Amino acid sequence: MPQRPRLLISVVLVALLGLGGWPAWSADFVLLSQNLLRFGQGSKTAQKCQALATKAADVDIIVIQELMTSAYPCASVPADFTFKSFGPYGTTSYKEYYGFLWRSTQSGAHPKIEYANYYNFASQSDFMRPPTAMLFKVTRQPSTGGTFLIWVGNMHSVFGKTITGRRDEATKAGAFFQILRTTAVGSDQPPTGGWPTLIAGDWNLPVTNSAGVVDSGFSWLAGQNAAGLPTNIATSLTRAGGASSPYDHILYNTVNGGHGVTISNVQLVPLNQTDWPTWRQTVSDHLGVQAEVTVQ
Repeated sequence: MPQRPRLLISVVLVALLGLGGWPAWSADFVLLSQNLLRFGQGSKTAQKCQALATKAADVDIIVIQELMTSAYPCASVPADFTFKSFGPYGTTSYKEYYGFLWRSTQSGAHPKIEYANYYNFASQSDFMRPPTAMLFKVTRQPSTGGTFLIWVGNMHSVFGKTITGRRDEATKAGAFFQILRTTAVGSDQPPTGGWPTLIAGDWNLPVTNSAGVVDSGFSWLAGQNAAGLPTNIATSLTRAGGASSPYDHILYNTVNGGHGVTISNVQLVPLNQTDWPTWRQTVSDHLGVQAEVTVQ
């Protein structure tokens, strides 16, 4: 059931991220999913904070994996944003938090995003780090108008020694996805097609293989009128900053005779491959996945 809450390098990073003021998005909001490699520990925290602050200028919701502290580990939360964490999660001494940043103050052409006072998480017994979702109320940018509710989930799958555990978690995430879509929120019943829902994160598993065949862990997508992007684009990085494995995705329920989500303009962060070695050295062993989100 949904639950109410309980009582030098900086210059390089700005160049890598391509900060250029507010973009003219046609979507309702822009999402960034980022595994930040033990964010809050080690000597690279300042660089990671700079990367988030820079991207906050042109995205509206950021979901963070591998957050190592419950508090925001930077000197301040980006302007116009609010932060919340969930956790710690983990069945061993190694534990992580999920982090959420959202644009809670409307600015420029951006929307205003409010936490709708409900969150939900899957069973700890089924996951190393159970996917966790927040319900947001989005007020579209002034030129568009209107509001809607959407579940935004965060996921960092187990890695393990074999692919079996990852597939098991991806399969079980399908049941959680369905709960988000179809469960009443307070006295409000889900609309036709279910609540708009997405779960973004590091799945340690491709949605499809290189031939386009859906991995068995994500076979539930079609049955729930859902999809995942990107499907098979490398998002993890080698130590040298080369492309490695297609692990990071946004899963979402598509528009199918009712309410749903359209994902467009999916980009890797940073976009230019020549920038990846510096990103790997200073920020993370994963690229970010950024996308425009439109809700119907």
